[in-house]
Amino acid sequence: MKKEVCIVLFMVVSFIANAQKPFVPDFSHFSTESLHQAFPQQANSFMTAEEQKLVFYMNLLRLEPVVFLNDIVKPYVAFNELNVNSYVRSLYKDLAKSKSVSTLRMEQDLYEMAKSHLQDIGTNGLTGHVGSNGQTFKIRAAPLLNKYELVSENVGLGFNSPLDNLMGLLIDDGVKGLGHRKAILSPQYNGIGVAIGSHKEFVYGCVMDFGFL
Repeated sequence: MKKEVCIVLFMVVSFIANAQKPFVPDFSHFSTESLHQAFPQQANSFMTAEEQKLVFYMNLLRLEPVVFLNDIVKPYVAFNELNVNSYVRSLYKDLAKSKSVSTLRMEQDLYEMAKSHLQDIGTNGLTGHVGSNGQTFKIRAAPLLNKYELVSENVGLGFNSPLDNLMGLLIDDGVKGLGHRKAILSPQYNGIGVAIGSHKEFVYGCVMDFGFL
């Protein structure tokens, strides 16, 4: 298989979540097996609790997309009074027809790349996939191609909680190719590294690096 590097354009926050109180997801309709499978490996403590929670949400979405749509996505949109525009409607359609795919395993090398890039762009107030030293994602990811057949990256800016990050990148408002959504749902990936932290310009930042072993 030809090894590939995919670049997904960064996503800047396009909605403001309800600041009065947090949205509380309902997990009662997910199977016990899915809830167990979705939870990140306890041994992989190199990620923070919030980063692991984001992996949990992504895995639950991948395992039971229709339940996630009905019990989390739609209630989240209603709770935060988001505009149900063409991007939100297309997300509803995509999840309604999505099939279950494998979970994403946390990988430390992907995490280190995501964390390093977030610290760089966060400190310097940058956006996208090019670092302050001018290195592109393709250059940064090159060493990982000795291990992974395929790697790609999502960058989200301005989102706060793990679920806010996931929802913002799934809706992908203003991103013509819906690259963030496609990466999160893609069966091509089975490894993940997620970094959540501060950003000089957007307050919050999130970098997801995906890999296929």
